Amino acid sequence: IDLTSAGPQRIFGIAGKGRIAVGYDADFTVVDLKARWTIEESWLASRCGWSPFTGTQITGRPIGTIVRGNRVMWEAELA
Repeated sequence: IDLTSAGPQRIFGIAGKGRIAVGYDADFTVVDLKARWTIEESWLASRCGWSPFTGTQITGRPIGTIVRGNRVMWEAELA
């Protein structure tokens, strides 16, 4: 966690990032680490609409994403 969140915040001096605490932006993703699923293009929400991982079966599925305390994606639906 330190290498991917608190570390960059500390090294680059990014205020309000890197921790889940009062006074910090609430930016994080909730992940079901046991869910197995296959990445499909119908699930993608990127501008390009494709992924090199389409058709790949993986373990671990994002359940929701919170940006600055606002729910932007939950249960595969964009807010």
